[in-house]
Amino acid sequence: MKTMKYIAGAVLALAGLVACNQKEESLNESVEITITATQEGHDALTKTAVENGGTQVFWEPSDEIKLFLDGTGSRFVSKNTELARVAKFSGNLPMVIGLDEGLTDETPLWGLYPYRADAASDGSSVTTTLPASQTGRAGSFAKNTHITLGRSTNYSIGFYSVCGGIRFSLTQEGVKEVVFQGQNDEDIAGKVKIAFEDGLPVVQEILEGEKAITLTAPGGGCFETGKWYYIVALPGTLSGGFKMTFNTDTQYATLKSSGSKTIKRGIFGSLTDADEDLIYKDKEGGTPDPNEVIQFEDPIAKYACVEQFDTNGDGEVSYAEAAAATSLEGLFADWNTVTSFDEIQYFTGVTSTEGVFDDLTKLTRITIPDNITTLGTFKNCTSLEAVTLPAALASLPASCFYGCQSLRMVILPVGIKAIPDYAFELCSSLESLALPATLTSLGAAAFYNCNLLK
Repeated sequence: MKTMKYIAGAVLALAGLVACNQKEESLNESVEITITATQEGHDALTKTAVENGGTQVFWEPSDEIKLFLDGTGSRFVSKNTELARVAKFSGNLPMVIGLDEGLTDETPLWGLYPYRADAASDGSSVTTTLPASQTGRAGSFAKNTHITLGRSTNYSIGFYSVCGGIRFSLTQEGVKEVVFQGQNDEDIAGKVKIAFEDGLPVVQEILEGEKAITLTAPGGGCFETGKWYYIVALPGTLSGGFKMTFNTDTQYATLKSSGSKTIKRGIFGSLTDADEDLIYKDKEGGTPDPNEVIQFEDPIAKYACVEQFDTNGDGEVSYAEAAAATSLEGLFADWNTVTSFDEIQYFTGVTSTEGVFDDLTKLTRITIPDNITTLGTFKNCTSLEAVTLPAALASLPASCFYGCQSLRMVILPVGIKAIPDYAFELCSSLESLALPATLTSLGAAAFYNCNLLK
C-alpha cells in the first residue's frame, strides 16, 4: 500500500479596498468597483492554482469570483495578466453606500471562488457545486474547481478553502481517466450548502451528492507520467477508505486503500507513482483470444501452472486452459518462492483457494477474484503486505492471516459477519482495519500480538 503523505493546502485571503474618494451612491444603483485580492500571511495563501505540484499558489489571469450582497450575486473578473500573489478584480455591486456603510452581521458581503452562474446565497450561507467531472492539468488543480469562501461586514474579505482531496502521479503511459471514490459510497462532490462556523467554512449540507469524481486528462489526451495531478473533493470521512481506478482505452487498474481516510479542508494527500505496483487488466469487451497464452508476471507462478494445467504440452498456459481448471489446491506445494499470482483472475472455474497460499513466504500482494466463494488461509505468508478480497465473500477461515507479519492492508467485504479465531494473530505490521457494519463477533485471539494496531 502506498504511504499517503500530506501537504498543507493553502488558505485563501482576499482584501477588498474601495477608492477613498468613492462617492456615496443611491441604494439600488449598480456601481463598478475594483477590489484587490491578496495573501494574508503564511497560513492564508491565495488559492486558485499551484505550480509544479508545490504548495505556493497564485491567482491566475481570467480568474472569476462571485460576490453576494443581500442575496444578489455579481461577477468579478481578475485583471492580472500573469500568475500573481496579488491581483485586482473588477465588477458591479447593486448597492454601495460609502466605504463600509450598509454591511452588518445580518447583511454581510459574501465571496465565492470559482464563479458559477447558478451559485446562490440566502444571506447566511452560499449554495454552489463541486463538479464530479474534472479536467486535470499537470501540477495544479482543475481550473475553476477548488471552492473557497469569504464573508465580511466590510469590503476586505478573507477567502478560505472549503475542499481538500488527493494528488497523484503515474508510471503507466496511456491513462486517460482516473476515477476516485469512497469504498462505502460516501458523497464526495455535488451541490452543497456552505457557511462559516468559528471563522472557517464548513459544508452544512450536501443537497445533491455525487459518489465518484472522474478526472479526465488534459485536452482529451493522456496523463503525463511523473507529473502531479489533483482531484478536488468535499471534506469528510471515507469510512472504508478510497478506491482509484486508472483507465486507458483498453485496460484498467485499481488501487484500494485500507482503513478509514479523512479528506480535510485545504489538505491534499500525496500518492507518488500511484499505479506503480498495479497490474492493468483488459476491460470487458477486450477479452483475449482463449487460445492466447497468459503472460505471467512471476516465472515461478508460471512454472507451477504449466506443471498442472498445460494440457497440450506447449510449455504455456492459455486462457482456455486456465478457465478449464476447477481446483488450485496444492498448486504451489513445490514452488513456495512465488512472489505474485494475480493471474488467478483467469481461473474462472475455481471457487475455492483452500490449500493454495499457506507458507508462501515471498508472496507480497494478491487480489482474489469474485468467482472465489470459499477463502483459504494465508498462514505464515511473512512478506504479504496487501490482500484484496471478493466483495461478495461472506466469511473468513480461522487463522486466515496467522503469522502474516508484513501485512498492512486488507479490505474486508461489507458482508463479513465474524472475524474468526486467530484471524490476524501475529500480524505485527497491521496498523488499522476497517470493520464492516455487518460484523457481529470477534473470535478468540483474533488480533493477538498486533502491536501496531491503533
